Parts: sequence; C-alpha cells; structure tokens
Amino acid sequence: MEMISDNTFEPPMFKNLLDQDSLQNFCQNFTSITGLTVNIIAYQGHQASLYWKPNKPLKYILEAIVAQLPQIKPAGNENDNFDASLYFLLGDLTFIIQTIKYDFDLLGFALFGPCLMARDLIPQKNIIELKDVDISLPDKIEIRSFQTEQIDSYCQNFSELMETLLFNAYKTFLTSNFHLQSIQDSYRELAKKTQEVEDAYEQLQELDKMKSNFVATISHELRTPLTSIIGYGEMITEEMIGPINERQKKYMGIIMEKSHALMIMINQLIELSRIVKKGYSLQLTEVDPSEIISTVLDSIGPVASKKQILIKRNRQCKQCNIIADKDKIKQMINHLIDNAIKFSPLESTIVINETVTMQETEPDDGNSPGTGSIFSLEKHYYCVEVQDQGVGIPDHLQEKIFDAFYQVNQNSTREFEGAGLGLCIVKNFVEMHKGKVVVESEVDKGSRFSILLPMEQENF
Repeated sequence: MEMISDNTFEPPMFKNLLDQDSLQNFCQNFTSITGLTVNIIAYQGHQASLYWKPNKPLKYILEAIVAQLPQIKPAGNENDNFDASLYFLLGDLTFIIQTIKYDFDLLGFALFGPCLMARDLIPQKNIIELKDVDISLPDKIEIRSFQTEQIDSYCQNFSELMETLLFNAYKTFLTSNFHLQSIQDSYRELAKKTQEVEDAYEQLQELDKMKSNFVATISHELRTPLTSIIGYGEMITEEMIGPINERQKKYMGIIMEKSHALMIMINQLIELSRIVKKGYSLQLTEVDPSEIISTVLDSIGPVASKKQILIKRNRQCKQCNIIADKDKIKQMINHLIDNAIKFSPLESTIVINETVTMQETEPDDGNSPGTGSIFSLEKHYYCVEVQDQGVGIPDHLQEKIFDAFYQVNQNSTREFEGAGLGLCIVKNFVEMHKGKVVVESEVDKGSRFSILLPMEQENF
C-alpha cells in the first residue's frame, strides 16, 4: 500500500448533498432487501468519518477500518482515489469498501458487512488484514454468508442507486447554490445601492443645510439696506426733504411698490428658514379669526380694487374664537387672500366662507401627547375657505404647490410674480396648529383653499 499524495483536491461535503436521515433510511432499506449491512463513510480533505454512529458491537471494528482509509490505496494503482473494492479481513469476517463518487469527486465510501464469503476469488492486492482489533461480537448479531457474485451484484446495484440519488441531490444542490449566489449578488448590489442612496441623502442634507443658511444670511443682509431704501423713499414721496413733481412721484410710487414686494419676499424667506430650522414656537391665545380676516382685507383691499375684484364674506358661525397663534393665523389668511387676488382675472369674485365643522382626528398611538387613545375622536374645527375664479391648478400638481419655491408656471416669463413660498408657509403653520389645509381646483375655473384649525389646542 502507498500513501495518498497531498495534492488530492478536496471534494464537496457529503452533508451538502444528502441529509443524514434520508441516507440512513436508504441504507436500511437496502439492508432489509439484500440482507447485507451497509454503512456510509464521509470523506473530505483526507479525513474519513462514519456518517452516523453504528451499533455499539460494531463500533470499534468500523472505526478501525475508517482510520486506515485516508492512508491506503491498492498497490499498483496510479490514481490517488482508488476505484476498486477493498476487502478488510478480520478473522472469518469480511468487510467490503466501495468508493462513492460523483463527477470525479470522492464523496465517501460505502462499507458493506460484516459478512462471510469465500476469499479465494478476491484479488490479493485488494485485501487488507485488520489486526489488533477486538472481534468479540454478541451472539445476537447474525453474520450471513454470501457468494462473491452476490456481493459484486449487490455492490453494483448499490452504486447505481447511489449514483441516481446523488444526481438528483447534486442537481438540487447546484440549483440552491445558484439561487443563493443570485440572492447574495442581489443583496450585495442592493447594499451598494443603499449605501449610495444614503451617501447621496447625506450630501443633499448638507447641501440643504447650506442652502438654508445661505438664504437666511442673505435675507437678513438684504432686509437691512432695503428697510433704509423704503424709509428714504417714504421721506422723498412725502416731500419731507423737498418738493417733487408729478412725474417723480409716479416713479417713486413704482420704486416703493417694488421695494415693498421685495420686502415681502425677503420676509417669506426668513419665515421659511425659521420653519426649516424648527425655530418657531406657538404663542397661543384666544383669537377671533373673523377679526383677523377684516384686518387683512383692510390692508390688502386696495390691491383687489385695482383689479376690480369683488370680495364676498359668508360667516356661518356665531362664535368662531379659537386657541391659536394670532400672528401666524394672520399670515396664513393673508397668503391665501393675496394668492386669490393674484391669480384672479379682472372683474371677478372672491368668496370667503367661515364655518365650524366636526372632523375626526387621527388615532393616537399612545406615544404622543394628548389623550393616549387608540380610537379616533371627533373635534370641532374652525374652517375658512378662500375661493377664486382664477386659472386653476391641474390635479397632478395640487400636491406640489405646497413645496417651497414651486410654482405651477415655471417659465422665466411667467405672468404672476412671487417666489412660491406662500403656500409652503401656510401648510407648515397649519400643521403646527395640528390642522390641515385642503385644495380643490379646476383648470380655468378657479380654486378653493380651505384651512381647518382645531378650536382648542390640547396643551393650552
């Protein structure tokens, strides 16, 4: 016998192809049919081991055979992994070893026996004498006799059955591996894309922060000199530093109008910057929204008069007082009425409705302040609607109009002025009051914006 060379490649593991229970059941069925006991020896990396523990009386004999397998092959066989059957002789007992291969890979061995058989027909080069092994077996173990031809036939049948079993198992194994590899590749690709998205998101957050800081800084820097310009402009217009003619008054009027429009835009940018930085807190008091609407109409009415727009008011509630931040309510109403006037045609009508309605609140998950109830509740809401006869908003853009800087008409030559900040500020202020804003619009027929605010704030 010769030692197996060290360059024998490592075959796949037996357990990756066949589970122990299925293989043991297969061997037991084979034994019950042929009467020839068979055990399986797994082999990997020059290490051989019984695939399951044998009966205790045979344990030491089988382990002695297994211990010799990695070190031997029949003399004269040039292949490291022998193909011929080996016969281990122990007294009168014979054990037959047969290789189990698939696709040239040595997976293990089939160990048949013990049995009794004539030895004169066994090639001497395939015989291995077992020495120094205890052969005392209990009387209850039956040792059967077999003809050499029977043994060859049984071994051949077992080999064919095992080949079929391994073929199906190997196909399943490869399919599973390919599927697993595909999943792993997909997971790696997904992880890579996820990391890219996270990196891009972090960059966007950083850029957004820089943009917000830039906008806030520029807005403050612009407001100071613009305040001076407006102040001096008012002095000139009121002739506090000397008389001016009608033509100069006209030009100064344009300067003042544009300066005030620019101041409004700067103030909106500052408001947005504070919202983004969550630098606002509500100053809650009891507020009469109807009174605020009247105040806004007094200041913005002349703009509507220039376009000959009629503003109608319908107040359908006797008591409309709510708990809210008065300044923010004023800004919300001012933005909505200003937008309605801006987008309304000449000689059109704007309707302002005030009502009190019942609305279901969102269920509380128990983690947020409030009742802690998981059930939805009905609350009284103050509702103000501003309806115009303007250009309208397409359905697919009605969600976007609340985004900062978004305008339905994005052309540089657009008809209507503004930075697209008013509705974004309205939405944020409404949500700070735990209310909601709703838009209903039809192109070329007009829009209706509704603000719903709870009559009371929970922690007031």
